[in-house]
Amino acid sequence: MKKRGLWIFDENYLMLTYLSMSSFIEHCDVIPTLIFCGKEMKETDRRIFLSLDSKVEIYHFNVDVSHWEPHMQANILNRLARLHYTRLFENDLLFLIDSDVAFSSSLKDDFKEIEALYLHDSETLPMIAGVVEFLRASDAFLYFRKKDEHDYIRKTTEEAMLSSYLAIYGSEWKQVLSGFQLNNGFLIFYKARTLIDQWEEYYLEGLSNPDINPLDDQVPLAAAIHKIGCKYWKMDSKWNSLGDISGQYTMLHAWGGGWKSEIDQVLRNGKATADFGKICQQYLHNCPKNWIDKFDKDLNSVPFRYRQIQGIVDHGTVFSDLISQLDEGHIVEVGTYKGRSACFVAELIKSSNKNITFDTIDHFERSDTDLETVNNSLSHADVESYVNVIESDSLKATELYNSNQLDFVFLDINSHPDTLKVELEAWFGKVKEGGILAGYDYSIHDTIYKNYNCTTSSFCERHKIPLRTYEYQFVIKKPFKTI
Repeated sequence: MKKRGLWIFDENYLMLTYLSMSSFIEHCDVIPTLIFCGKEMKETDRRIFLSLDSKVEIYHFNVDVSHWEPHMQANILNRLARLHYTRLFENDLLFLIDSDVAFSSSLKDDFKEIEALYLHDSETLPMIAGVVEFLRASDAFLYFRKKDEHDYIRKTTEEAMLSSYLAIYGSEWKQVLSGFQLNNGFLIFYKARTLIDQWEEYYLEGLSNPDINPLDDQVPLAAAIHKIGCKYWKMDSKWNSLGDISGQYTMLHAWGGGWKSEIDQVLRNGKATADFGKICQQYLHNCPKNWIDKFDKDLNSVPFRYRQIQGIVDHGTVFSDLISQLDEGHIVEVGTYKGRSACFVAELIKSSNKNITFDTIDHFERSDTDLETVNNSLSHADVESYVNVIESDSLKATELYNSNQLDFVFLDINSHPDTLKVELEAWFGKVKEGGILAGYDYSIHDTIYKNYNCTTSSFCERHKIPLRTYEYQFVIKKPFKTI
């Protein structure tokens, strides 16, 4: 039986794939197999991978991908390649490995356990093995949370979710999705043709549905496992970092851009703050300079450090669009929490090289955050000079600004509707003509926001100005005065 490690990636993941592959083949005797998606890999890059191991096999995968979200095409191509090559290598013991997965030294002993499992008896061979991420696939909310090019999460309604489940999995969708979902960072297949065929059918059905996240092939896989009743092995939880890249695990899956932050830390000062970074540090010295230079350039072009801070950035697109339109100006966020969204905005401003003043305001009365926590997070992300953190309640903070001074104010404050009414009036007065007052917790679909909706709608009716909504945000543009 051949043992094969499979990495599927494109030119943006050259360096990371190199690090993942290096950490795996040091401990495991496998055929390293690289699937390069999109255009052909450069010959210089091929030679770098070939120098790691003489057994390296490199394939090129490219098919026409048409989707209503063009920025998703590279990700869809990656998923289609998974389906194609897991089928192509079905007679090998196949390790499907994400590029943002590194492996610790404990892999060597654990690998023997895996081999023993698959070589024991052909009649009891599991067709798939992996670490359980969700006990029920229907709990995997990412299936209905679609990210756009700004990393903005678009939510869908319960009605749309039910309709999608029925369309793809039929009337028995509850039973089909009652089984567990595996983490797709590290999966093991053997003779799994029927499973992969069903997996592909479910995934392609999802691509035709506008409410389904094309990034998520895990729910279709979970449904396929349950549908065909295949044999499987649930790997020990020590294999899965569960998003925590500082634990003692065999598999370190650096979710949410965490790997970028760790590699950046190593490159900047030679220190690693987590196990993933320590593994990267071990192999980075062999990476070619042009890969590292490209990595540095990519880091400076898009926000990513904010992902290491707890919180949400559901309003990322509103800020991204605004900063792309402003040449200079003054913007305010009310509601900082731990600074995740503040860090996101500060990174946007930093990469834009524009003269934009940014204030983030919070009373810091919650027990799980304070001014020092936010300042430390911003300092760690190297954006503290691009944001002013102000400790104040919302209404008191309006006194810091003149009338018609601000280009943009975003409210994320969870105020009582009566208080929100006063705050809308107070902050609207500080916004200049042509500027924008926006806020979170507004939805025409969700009854939980009914009181907020009424308060915001009444405000716009009173001022005779239009109200625009964007997912869970409201956007109000202050009109110019007519002479």
